[in-house]
Amino acid sequence: MDIIDNFLDKDTFIKFAGGVMQLPWFYSPTKTKTIGHSETWNQQMSHSFYYNGKAESEHTHLLKPFNDFFMPNKYLRVKANLTMPTSKIHAFDMHNDWGNDMPYKTAIFYLNNNDGKTVFETNEEIESIENRLVIFDGRITHAGTTHTNKKFRCVINFNWA
Repeated sequence: MDIIDNFLDKDTFIKFAGGVMQLPWFYSPTKTKTIGHSETWNQQMSHSFYYNGKAESEHTHLLKPFNDFFMPNKYLRVKANLTMPTSKIHAFDMHNDWGNDMPYKTAIFYLNNNDGKTVFETNEEIESIENRLVIFDGRITHAGTTHTNKKFRCVINFNWA
């Protein structure tokens, strides 16, 4: 696992974060499918940039600094996730983003500081720190959590081959 703090230079980060916050967001009534649908915290807003190698957004230009760094052969999925605060921290289900059929990389880019985390099957926990990029083997199961101390938690998930 690689953790890169201050991945983008300050000006690029400010421009990128501003662009992400202006995206059209879409409501998903569940974040993970196996947690009860009645759980009020099991929801999110999302914006899909790529799915199965195809652009799904008019805003893929925002990803240029990441494209230059990852140099992906193919994006399997790139998606921004935005969650609202909860009264206590809840963990979502452990999962991997694209299955286990083939090797691929996953990266999580944290857009803002908050008390939410990403937890891994290895018991590692990554704090949500703005401008942090975490890269790992996509077949490793992981889960996000809710947060309590900011108006939102926003991450960008990248999966590529």
